[in-house]
Amino acid sequence: MINISPILLVPSDTPPSTEYIKKLCIFFPKIIIPHHNDQALINIGDIVDKFPSIEIGWAERYTYPRSDNYVDSMSDLINSSTIMQKRNIIHILDKESIKNITDPGAHYLSFCGLSSNEKIVKSAIPDANPNITPKLWGNYFDFKLAPEGYSSKYQIEDYKSAEVKGYPQEWSLLALQRLGRFIKYNNLAMAAGYNLSYYGRINADISKAYNAGVNENSFARKAPSLEHLTFLLFENMISDAALSDMSWIDVLEIRKQFMQNFANILNFIEKIAKRYEITNEQNFSITNIVNGLEKDYLKLREDYLEALEKFRISTMLGLGRALIFGGGVQVLLQILSGANYIQGLIASIGTTLPFAIKYKEIVDVYLKRKRLKKHILHFFDRTDGISSI
Repeated sequence: MINISPILLVPSDTPPSTEYIKKLCIFFPKIIIPHHNDQALINIGDIVDKFPSIEIGWAERYTYPRSDNYVDSMSDLINSSTIMQKRNIIHILDKESIKNITDPGAHYLSFCGLSSNEKIVKSAIPDANPNITPKLWGNYFDFKLAPEGYSSKYQIEDYKSAEVKGYPQEWSLLALQRLGRFIKYNNLAMAAGYNLSYYGRINADISKAYNAGVNENSFARKAPSLEHLTFLLFENMISDAALSDMSWIDVLEIRKQFMQNFANILNFIEKIAKRYEITNEQNFSITNIVNGLEKDYLKLREDYLEALEKFRISTMLGLGRALIFGGGVQVLLQILSGANYIQGLIASIGTTLPFAIKYKEIVDVYLKRKRLKKHILHFFDRTDGISSI
């Protein structure tokens, strides 16, 4: 059985939707959500340089860009999800906890190494417009303080960050703020063994550029896990509209059904991956496996619903067809799939005819339903209103 790692949500400029968090809670055992009191690559008090005659604490560096409603929205999310926190499904990670897991200075050194790469810096501003000057937050300049003759152990000589050409300088500074946030949480995930979850385009674009550039810069990277890749491919099968109507209690109930099934899917995919010697690094290969599963499932589902509709129409309009009366029908239904299912199906479509049913059509419905129920993804139907299938 695959051991599914906790998911660390990487913050963005805007807060995550409650629907997105609910979806993560359905799929994964534990979700790590950063507290909004972590607000910069280096927070005040994160680093203190100790010299023979003085200690110098670093000021805040590279403040995270945030929408105006960010703090209020995150507070609401934290306060509304206490039931999930009490059950240890959601864990809120504040800035002190982050500092206990990773060395803040290591984040800064990683940042200095990657921020000199123009491609990676540019990836952090997919919304860049040469005719607009963006808003900047807090601190976005680098500076160093030390007594004469000394230097910080984190100081890098001749360090210079890249500037994105063709845009106002503010876009480059905004990119550095976003990149600092990404690097901090990527380092945290590697240190703690978390999988990363991005929402929105900004972090996703940085991740692509980062993973493409790490080899030439010789930096370690956090490869997407099998379970997170599978989540990304399946997440659209649960609609935001359905999630918005769910309470956290509803999420817990659905989660019970999903956790075991999702683990089965991961084990199924892992067996195929091992059979063909596919690794997690070869995302395109695993993606093909998962896409194939999803495509097969949706085709079976479509075939079943089409057969069901034909059955409904033929039943409603089948006065001219051969009739099967009384006990013979009951025996036939029990032989095929159980009287309760077909009788309930007929009742649900409003049929009051004395079973004007064509044998071929009822067999077609039964066989296609049987194939669908055997598919490993059939449990998804519990969330979209056709749980009677």
